[in-house]
Amino acid sequence: MNGLKFIRTRCNMSLNELADILDVSRQQVSAWENGVKPISQKRLNQLSKYFGVDEKYFLDISEDDKEFIVSKALYRRQDNEKEIYCFVKQGEMEDDFKYRPFSYPDFEESLDEQMIRAKKKNKDTIEGIQEAMRYFGKPDKIIEEIFAINRGCKVYDALTKYLRQMPNEAPGTIILYYNMARNVLFSLLIANGLMCKEELEKEFEHNIGSRLYDDMEWICEIADIFKKRYDDKVKLIEEIRSNLK
Repeated sequence: MNGLKFIRTRCNMSLNELADILDVSRQQVSAWENGVKPISQKRLNQLSKYFGVDEKYFLDISEDDKEFIVSKALYRRQDNEKEIYCFVKQGEMEDDFKYRPFSYPDFEESLDEQMIRAKKKNKDTIEGIQEAMRYFGKPDKIIEEIFAINRGCKVYDALTKYLRQMPNEAPGTIILYYNMARNVLFSLLIANGLMCKEELEKEFEHNIGSRLYDDMEWICEIADIFKKRYDDKVKLIEEIRSNLK
């Protein structure tokens, strides 16, 4: 794999942005990354000093090299509205936890590219919620639609109230709030046949072996409880209907 592209992407930098820093064309950087042209010693030295990584990591890199780069702490800085990351401090930074060294997992897209996809997903999710809210019961009369919307509001308001507590928690426990809500929802999906255990395993494939995040067994146990409760309620409804006939 090309090390320059891997490092550039990890530092959330576009081809144009890196080209401006090096005072070369975008096409030149692209040619380096695609192996069309070799990176000169002068540019390797320039890249090494800027990013804070040894020159060899801007050439072809192995999986071990990638793991080493991923393990290195990054420094964040703000260029107007743009977040840039490097493995060394670039310019003045405030003495604040946001600017201290940190690391994040491996990925193939820059943070900007991931943000574009996340915003699209957010838009699709909101549209899905709006559709579910309107037809929370498939009404065919205006009074039924009002009741359906109100039922939907109760569900989403309760979840929103719960999730709004997350920012008030200590950094180490914020994820627990998210996990609990997610796991309960997964349990409901499994209980009602809307998610299979294979899909659940895929959701946790990156957390296998972690006692903190791997809650698959607990989710399945809760799903069994939900299913029994649901089945009991369905039987009760059938009994009531039978008695009314």
